[in-house]
Amino acid sequence: MRKRHYGILAAVGLTIIISAFTVASVASAQRLTPTPQSPVNILRAVAKVARRLGNTAILQAQMAQGADLHVLSINGQTIYAQGKAAIIKVVTDEKTTFQLAGQPASLKDISVGTEIRVKGQRRDDGSLAATSVQIIPPHARGQVSNISQGSLTLKQGSQTQVVQLTSNTSYYLKNQKASADVVKAGRTVEVAGTLTTDGTLSALVVRVQPDRAAGRVSSISGSTITLSHGVWTLPVATDANTTYLRGQEKVAATDIKVGDNVTVEGFKNADGSITAATIHLTVPPTKRVPKQQSTPTPTPASGQS
Repeated sequence: MRKRHYGILAAVGLTIIISAFTVASVASAQRLTPTPQSPVNILRAVAKVARRLGNTAILQAQMAQGADLHVLSINGQTIYAQGKAAIIKVVTDEKTTFQLAGQPASLKDISVGTEIRVKGQRRDDGSLAATSVQIIPPHARGQVSNISQGSLTLKQGSQTQVVQLTSNTSYYLKNQKASADVVKAGRTVEVAGTLTTDGTLSALVVRVQPDRAAGRVSSISGSTITLSHGVWTLPVATDANTTYLRGQEKVAATDIKVGDNVTVEGFKNADGSITAATIHLTVPPTKRVPKQQSTPTPTPASGQS
């Protein structure tokens, strides 16, 4: 009789252990569940689960898809690169396309230490057959503190960096092609290029990023609009080059009223104000008007006129 009781207790205990393991696994999976908007988090979650399952081939290839890889070595048309979780074998061929700073490139433009982003198909051995390789050039971001002939100096916090400018350097204002005049002291820029033998960043692309501010229009005086947000205020200077938008539609300066919520893109001035290139007037959400139900007309009872 005791043996039977012991057997029942053992079975119940084993059931509890299995149930606890299942609950823990589900809870772990829930902790790993990323938001749908974050593909990188999805890859990380897949990587953790794959490691637990021991499926290293799937892990390596999925982590390589679209992730930044650091090139460790190159053997013929095969690239070995360090990913976040493993060393990835990237196989290229004559159909693989290469791109550097928006321009066509080749395998010769990749060297040890280069960062790349690969798209392709996973092979059974865990390697990645590359259909496209984006070469991520050395880059820097900061505020322009000085411009001289053939170079500019960027400042980020307490650090500075000298960037070399050449006749091959292209300039952009956000995503629009521009001239070198768009680069001015005080403006924030992003630079991508190549490293010279002494380690200096030689710019292929200099992209000027405008400053942004958002708030409620508290006053309008001539060509100056003052924004407020709590106790914070910001003067916004406008001129003939300022563009005004409501959604995608261009509007006039007179359409901006006190009390409107706006987002401003432009450039900071020495006094802390912003000269606006674009002012986006926030479009309020459309209010839904409830449908009025019509009252049915009563039907006269039988025999009534």
